[in-house]
Amino acid sequence: MNLKHFSTIKNLIFLIFLGIPIAYYYACISSFSPFDPSYFSIQIPPAPARNFGGLWGASLSAYLVYYCGISMFIIPLPVLFCILNIRFSRIYIRSIITNLLACILTVFSLIVCTEIIFSTWYFKGVLIAPAGFTGEYFDKLSKPYLGWVGQILFLIFISILSLYLWMQERFALGQILKTLRMNPRG
Repeated sequence: MNLKHFSTIKNLIFLIFLGIPIAYYYACISSFSPFDPSYFSIQIPPAPARNFGGLWGASLSAYLVYYCGISMFIIPLPVLFCILNIRFSRIYIRSIITNLLACILTVFSLIVCTEIIFSTWYFKGVLIAPAGFTGEYFDKLSKPYLGWVGQILFLIFISILSLYLWMQERFALGQILKTLRMNPRG
């Protein structure tokens, strides 16, 4: 067994163990019920959790529904990209911090985008915050000062900043773009 084969097996095991929590995450949020007991609610009489993840899965999905809204289905994608960048690139503290900052900004821009789009067109008068408390508070705090146009410009600014951080030379996406610039014909 050579070293390259060991590295491939190690990466495959890493990807399998990364897929298990993501599958658990999606199973928990897809089986969310507001009537499930969780660490954030009290039920009298106590009832068993019908969530796939049990009490812990019900608590995780309740937290994500209340704080992130329907954008919780998209959140694993930038987190997964951040983990893969940290795993398969050179590990520097600065690159980890930049990677995590890009991930946080991307998640925040997804939540804000969900709030702006869904609260404007789809959920008028419905007692649900489509982007959870995070998007709702951003909307209430920024709308009087920025208005709709200002909110969209702020969203564009945050999105451009997170894309800039993702496209740094040390990240995989930056490496792909650098290769394409150096060899435009393929």
